Amino acid sequence: MRKIYGILFIVFIFSTVPVGGKVLMHTLKRYEAALSLPKVMFYFMPGKDQPVPDTVYISCDYIQWDNSNPKYNLEKQEDGSFTGVIELFADSKNQMKVIINGMWVDNMQTFVNENTLKPRPQGYENDGFGGKTAYYIVK
Repeated sequence: MRKIYGILFIVFIFSTVPVGGKVLMHTLKRYEAALSLPKVMFYFMPGKDQPVPDTVYISCDYIQWDNSNPKYNLEKQEDGSFTGVIELFADSKNQMKVIINGMWVDNMQTFVNENTLKPRPQGYENDGFGGKTAYYIVK
């Protein structure tokens, strides 16, 4: 089993590393962190004037913004809130966006200001498409 993980690791490294060494170190850190990802409990409650959605999904950069993996869905609660446990990398910037009823939230900063999202992101960054992603750094 260790041999398989070693081979997968080598294939992963050589398939994702461009010419620079900076990305290599980042990739190595993420691989090591993936062995024991910390779990973070997320809570979402629509703001006072916001409709209660049918579905809430969290998409992250480390899953290549996949929006189909069911383990990133938040479960709807009786009070209209949503909760779920999401794995994030330790000591690394985890970028994320929320998908409400199948629609991506363009600006996470505005979204967080209008709704309740816990834990609150540590910051926001431009997403390259005119919006903003939120990021979390888990210690």
